[in-house]
Amino acid sequence: MATRKTKTTKTTKTTKAPATVVRRRKGSDEVTITRAELTKMLQAAKAEGSSSKRTTRDITLDVSDKGAIKIKGMRQRWPIVLYVQEMEWILDNEDTIRDFIDDNSDSLSRRG
Repeated sequence: MATRKTKTTKTTKTTKAPATVVRRRKGSDEVTITRAELTKMLQAAKAEGSSSKRTTRDITLDVSDKGAIKIKGMRQRWPIVLYVQEMEWILDNEDTIRDFIDDNSDSLSRRG
């Protein structure tokens, strides 16, 4: 039984992107933007995003349904909830906690 070898060639067709990009917003007129303008806008947004990363996070405090303190903004998704006695204990022991952080800074990890 004879086997037949076939040569397959792939042809790739390159298509050039259109010079203008049309963007439509709900309830407004059609806006036409050139590809160069869109590229500039994206680069500016990336530069702004990287330069405006928060070094300190904004936190908000709230009272939970059970009467505890909710600290929002430290974690991405869930708040930290502490009862008043727990918060007072942490605030009273601030120096001890800060000393511990300073003494163990090389082995502690930081997020964000």
